[in-house]
Amino acid sequence: MNLITKLFIINSIILNSSLVAQNKLIINNKSHDYNILLLIEDEQFDSALKYINKNCTEIHTFKETDKYNLLKAIIYLEIKESDSASIFLEKINDNSSLSDEKYLAEGIMYYRKSNFKNALEHLLNSEKIKINAFSEKLNEVLKAYFQLYLGRTYAEIGLYTFSVEEYIKAYKIFKKYKLENFAANSNKFLGRAYTFFAESDAKYYEAAENEFKQALNYYEKSKKQEQLNWIYIILSDFYIQQNNADSSFQYLSKLNKIVNNTPDKNLEGLYHNNIGETNMLLKELNTAEKSFFKAIDCYNSNKNIVNKTITFYNLSKLYSEKNEIVKAVMYADSAYNFSLLSDIKQKTAQILKFKAELYYRLNNPEAYLLHKEYDSIKTKIFNKQNYYISYSFREKYENEKLKNSNDELVLINKVNSQKLTVGIFVAATVILVVLLFVIILFLKRKQKKHELQNRLNSLQLQSVQSQMYPHLLFNATSAAASVIYKEKREIAYDYLVKTSQLMRRALIDNNRLYKTLQEELDFVENYLEIQKIRFPERFDYEINVDEKLDTSKTVPQMIIQTYVENSIKYGIEALKEGGLLLINLKQTPVQIEIEIRDNGVGIETSKTMKIKGTGNGIKIMNEIYKIHNQSKKEQISFQIIDLYKEGKKGTAVIITIKNSKLT
Repeated sequence: MNLITKLFIINSIILNSSLVAQNKLIINNKSHDYNILLLIEDEQFDSALKYINKNCTEIHTFKETDKYNLLKAIIYLEIKESDSASIFLEKINDNSSLSDEKYLAEGIMYYRKSNFKNALEHLLNSEKIKINAFSEKLNEVLKAYFQLYLGRTYAEIGLYTFSVEEYIKAYKIFKKYKLENFAANSNKFLGRAYTFFAESDAKYYEAAENEFKQALNYYEKSKKQEQLNWIYIILSDFYIQQNNADSSFQYLSKLNKIVNNTPDKNLEGLYHNNIGETNMLLKELNTAEKSFFKAIDCYNSNKNIVNKTITFYNLSKLYSEKNEIVKAVMYADSAYNFSLLSDIKQKTAQILKFKAELYYRLNNPEAYLLHKEYDSIKTKIFNKQNYYISYSFREKYENEKLKNSNDELVLINKVNSQKLTVGIFVAATVILVVLLFVIILFLKRKQKKHELQNRLNSLQLQSVQSQMYPHLLFNATSAAASVIYKEKREIAYDYLVKTSQLMRRALIDNNRLYKTLQEELDFVENYLEIQKIRFPERFDYEINVDEKLDTSKTVPQMIIQTYVENSIKYGIEALKEGGLLLINLKQTPVQIEIEIRDNGVGIETSKTMKIKGTGNGIKIMNEIYKIHNQSKKEQISFQIIDLYKEGKKGTAVIITIKNSKLT
């Protein structure tokens, strides 16, 4: 069987299995590169790699080898495997005829890593490439492919006018060669760029909608489900921006069944986020809140920082609408921290502005500092965009300068050398002084930012902890009322005296954010002695502390007391006799473990008994842990275990404090 016959059989297999190969793939050694591009265009990346390995193994020249290394790198960039792409790019010699194309592909790699400065530097010359190793047709298509990424880079740095120009250039070439999938991607990116113009001029909404619908029509006809899923999300975003809840739900409903079965947690998270935003438009705030938390659960599994930023910001806006300002500040703070990690400067500025508004509502003078920081970031964004504009036109400027180089040289030769030396010295001195001033300003600003963050964390913690002692007072007075009702006057008197002493201690400690473990244990023991007065025959307790544990370490107030109260109220109080509460504190090499265990009626039984209570204790502690974990080096977490499920009696709470260097 000769080579041509072998190629014919291989190509026939691909024709039968590939959607893109319908009458497109050409059986010709010279056309292998174009066949590969068709498979890339149809997003059949595995097939493209197999095609290269099967059909291009007999290529021996350096030129041909470099060509297929470049195409392999492009495939790996498309599937977001930058490390694999870099391996094939490194195989291309810098002196190769494809060195320019290697440079452009590296630009896409920088784009994938969100290094937009380097991405722009590499991709700016995409119009000028002449890929001698490829046909003229493929040369033009690859040029458009790189221009599409240049447009995406411009969009990321906020230069939407430039991005639109590149998208349109790429779109025209893709349509010329009937590469509909690439063209649909251009439609999608064009629509996104137009939506940014629509913020200042509503007429662009129609242009954006038209681009999105063109992409949608192609994805529906070609049955590209993955692309359809994302265009549904994009269209939902688009209509949310226009406050059109009905149209947003129209596209989200198409995702309903798909999302429940998708392994793509990023898609699922965006779906729940958009459900939440749409419900916010309808003022269904409780439903929106549940959707936002579902979105966060999805992002936690794939660590998507950008989408976390958006959803935490949405939660902050939601709690602002519910007039729960402390919660709104807490989630705005989380959104701000995530935006710094993801380097989304425009979103960071937006969140800072919103935080400042929340502080105004709290009559907090630090709102002014937040607004100043917002102004500073907006100025940096503006300056950065101007830098990129200058960078984009640098080559044009240098070409014009070259045309007039003779005149400039004549002028330079007329300048006195002594004046030139003085000028350079003066300029260098000015630059040095300015640089020193900028460094000092930066250090002061960083110090102020750190102080501001610490003050904000303290304010949040004080606000949340101020709810704890009313919760304790409610439980204590309810219990006293129960004793008095049963006409045990002497016991009631003794109980009230000890309770008043406990509450006096609580009021003294009320302004403290933290206390030592020993102080917390003393407080808990006083409380338990009071409970023994209430239940002399049916309650006892034990406190065991590991000798290795340093009880002078500080922890948030009520960290043990809250769960002790719940154990007695919901577990032991319902017993007729033999109630026992165990508190065990253990030090391990990496964490402190606190166990509160009772032999009470258990979680499920207590639910059926309709025991009265506010139910706020654990909720409040959850908020304290969130604020603590954001501002401290250690992490506090807890779990509640129903021991009846393990064949034992009662309930256990395990609190862990990782990194025992408590502050």
